Amino acid sequence: MDASMVARLKDLKDKIKHQNHLIDGLKAEQKDLEQEIIDALDGDQSSLSRTAFGTVSIVNEVIASPTDWKEFEQYCIDNNALYLFQRRVSNVAWREEVATRGPIPGVESFTKRKLSLTSKTS
Repeated sequence: MDASMVARLKDLKDKIKHQNHLIDGLKAEQKDLEQEIIDALDGDQSSLSRTAFGTVSIVNEVIASPTDWKEFEQYCIDNNALYLFQRRVSNVAWREEVATRGPIPGVESFTKRKLSLTSKTS
């Protein structure tokens, strides 16, 4: 091994760090623009817009948000419902559980709004 290999590795790591910084900025810009589009659609009292570039639509998704983890964990244990666990609540499993058995103690829901973009193919 020679020093040039280490120098190349450092250079690559620096380039990756720089590119990741650029990506973080682009992601923040994307998030801001998505919110601007949602606000514009709300202003138009619409949830969908078709353009020459594609179709955007507002998608509402109900999200589980435990307010009391001990209570939620106990529910999961008592009802053999450990499939509700991820690093966060499994929203698909949570919605099915609520639909089948009703509200789950220790969890409240909120509606998350996000933008869906379907691009036209050339």
